[in-house]
Amino acid sequence: MDEQQLDKLITDLGGKLYLVGGAVRDSLMGKEESADRDYLVTGVELLPFSRIAGKDFPVYLVAMDGVRFGSLTAQLALARTERKSGLGYHGFEIQTDPDITVEQDLIRRDLTINSIAKRVSDGKIIDPYGGRYDIFRGFLRHTSKAFAEDPLRVYRVARFAAQMGFSVHPSTRRLMLSLKEELKSLSSERVYQEMVKALVAPYPDRFFRELNGLLDVHFPEIQALKVPDRHDGTAFEHTMRVLRRGVGLTERFALLTHDLGKGVSAAPPIHNGHQKYTELIEQFSTRLRMPKKLTAFACKFMKLHMKLKVLHEMRLGRMIRLIEVDTSKFLRLTYLEGAGRYDKSLYVKHCHIVKRVLEVKKVVTGDTLIAKGIVPDKTFGEKLLQERVREYRRRQNES
Repeated sequence: MDEQQLDKLITDLGGKLYLVGGAVRDSLMGKEESADRDYLVTGVELLPFSRIAGKDFPVYLVAMDGVRFGSLTAQLALARTERKSGLGYHGFEIQTDPDITVEQDLIRRDLTINSIAKRVSDGKIIDPYGGRYDIFRGFLRHTSKAFAEDPLRVYRVARFAAQMGFSVHPSTRRLMLSLKEELKSLSSERVYQEMVKALVAPYPDRFFRELNGLLDVHFPEIQALKVPDRHDGTAFEHTMRVLRRGVGLTERFALLTHDLGKGVSAAPPIHNGHQKYTELIEQFSTRLRMPKKLTAFACKFMKLHMKLKVLHEMRLGRMIRLIEVDTSKFLRLTYLEGAGRYDKSLYVKHCHIVKRVLEVKKVVTGDTLIAKGIVPDKTFGEKLLQERVREYRRRQNES
């Protein structure tokens, strides 16, 4: 069915249908209409749909279609109120009733920009808590004191800041800080999910900036970066500035963690050996139960980012040992991290070096030595390296 057919069905049952959530917010912000459709129903006790999701509260799943957003499964929920009954984000008592109004349902939501509804029958916007004004001002402001009943909302607010570039309203910031102890009740998975969404957002640094005063709960290694640094004043500020330069989760997580060693330096702003503290990335990842592949990439970048800047100064044998198939990825990140200090012409030179070494390694293999009658033994690896050095120099002389 389409939206108008659904509205007629709800109206025939004596209820009213409202579009709520991100679709309304994004529409008011002038963004392309979202295919994520969440609906609210008032004035009805039960809905005639068989597909239901949710443990604590039933959400009806309805197949929808329409020219604007194609086929999808929309979510319908009855208007409800919530009351805090325990710690964390699970401790709620939920009540539904046909007499609960759309305004009563909206007040339980986290932010004013998400507490706006559109009545489907006539398109009227229901905005009892000033969400449109906060969109205009670029503010993330809590809808009511009920915000404090769910500590996960602290990270959701920071994630919205990363996605939208909005600032947290001072009153909401105070409320977030008051929830510091309750943040400890959150599962690692939920925190990780919010961080990941922030890292791939347009303004990833905003996630960590808006958590000022709260970072030590789940991100102590990031908090520790607030030490003097020769780049951008502090290691934290340097990290935040380079974070946006990466593309995608893998690059941005590597940029986020590449300087964690500076947080344990003995004499900041001097950070000798900071690239050796890969255990800090590993403990960060273990705490949030992050994928091993993501962790391994970040650890490798931490170890390489200082070496790759001086690739041209290395002894040829050491350089050939260092360069592998994925070195170009780390070289790119090194350039992004060192913008202003790592000259572009030098970066281009290093790219050519990497390309040439990889070509040599592809041509000169163990089989090459065996074909020359060299028998594999404990010195075979060193002999292979020397053969590659000779081939590199030959190609260098020819160019």
